[in-house]
Amino acid sequence: NASLEALYTNIWVPNQYSNMTMSNVQLDKYLSKIKCYSNSEIDQSIVKSRNIISLLKKVFNCHIDNKFERWCVDGKNFSSWVSNSLKDILDEKSATFGYTCENLELMRLVKQRGGFAVHGQVDPGIEWYKVLEDESNLWPGAMPLTEKPTAAFINRISKEWKISDKIIVNSSYSKESLVTHGVSQDKIQIIPLS
Repeated sequence: NASLEALYTNIWVPNQYSNMTMSNVQLDKYLSKIKCYSNSEIDQSIVKSRNIISLLKKVFNCHIDNKFERWCVDGKNFSSWVSNSLKDILDEKSATFGYTCENLELMRLVKQRGGFAVHGQVDPGIEWYKVLEDESNLWPGAMPLTEKPTAAFINRISKEWKISDKIIVNSSYSKESLVTHGVSQDKIQIIPLS
C-alpha cells in the first residue's frame, strides 16, 4: 500500500493564499499564474518547497541566455536539493517521481539505494524541438525562431531516460518519439492527460 509521503517542489502556495485576488490587474495576473502551485487536496505538512531560494536562483541564473542551459542548471540545483534532503531516508522500498531535466541526481540516488525511479516526460522530447524547428523553417515569420536544444540538455535528458525504471508519457506520439531516440519501449507507459 503506497502513499505520497513527501512532495518536493520549487514553489508552493499554501492553501490560505491560493484564493487571493488583487484589485490591481497586473498583480492579479501574476497571482493567477502562481495559484497552480497549490492544491487543497494535498496535505500541506508533506510539502517541501524552496520558495525564496528558488526565486533567487532564477534571478541569478538570468545571465544564462539559452533556456536549455538554464533548465539544466535549475534542474540540477533542484534535484540536488531533493537528493540531499532525502539521502538519509531513501532505501530499497523507496520510489521517486520527477519531471524532465529536474530529477537526474535524485534518480541516481534512489537507484543506488535499490529503489524505483519514475520519470515524467512532459513532451515528446528531442522530436518536439525538431518539429518546432521544421515548422519555423516552413513558415518563416509565423512564429518566433526557437532555440535549439544544447548538447548539455540532450545529454541530461538522455541520462534521465536511461536510468529510470519507468517513463510516463501522455501520448503514443511521445512514446514513439522516445523510442526513436533509443529508449526501450518496455519502460514507457502512456497515461493520457485527463
